[in-house]
Amino acid sequence: SIHFKILDLSSIDILKNDYLKSIIITDETVGNLSYSNNRIIGRGIIDSYSEAVRDMNTYCVSKNYFRSDKLLRFPALYENRSSVSIMTVEPYEINTLDYYIRDAFDNVLICGCGLGYVAYMLALKENVKSITIVENNQDVIDLFHHQVFPQIPNNEKINIINDNAMNYLYNIDLSLYDFINVDIWFDVFDMVYPYLKCLPLEEKYPNR
Repeated sequence: SIHFKILDLSSIDILKNDYLKSIIITDETVGNLSYSNNRIIGRGIIDSYSEAVRDMNTYCVSKNYFRSDKLLRFPALYENRSSVSIMTVEPYEINTLDYYIRDAFDNVLICGCGLGYVAYMLALKENVKSITIVENNQDVIDLFHHQVFPQIPNNEKINIINDNAMNYLYNIDLSLYDFINVDIWFDVFDMVYPYLKCLPLEEKYPNR
């Protein structure tokens, strides 16, 4: 069975995230990709708030949704001026990544740059010493360097590498990193191949 909850939230509470408060995104296109603030969730519209969670004792799935008292705009990364975003910084993404950001420490590896949300949040943490980002698309890197990187406190912690994530993961000693996050897929269908490719690495480096 599926249980869901709808949370009635104020726009003030939704937008109090540090990235949303501090990072200014303006419309910009580099090559095949664009930054924009065109991810809109209308007043009273029900949208995803967090990932579905399955209770392994009852096998019931629970899922949280939310609606806001005001229209909301969130930063987004688009490809080919598509109306479907590759990456956004909105409640669902924020809550999905929260556990990783909370637990990460020392030397961190991020596969996939997106809008630089994870890098920004990690740079704020005193117990994070270095942040290595591996990103395959140079246009994503250029947009990040043009807009987000200069706005990140402690951005000297960040090093970005233009490489295929799987190539990098299989050709580097991952014991150099204390925490690793791979986020290089668009949806659950797109993630199957990289997920399976990462399983042997999880066995080799169980504490990463």
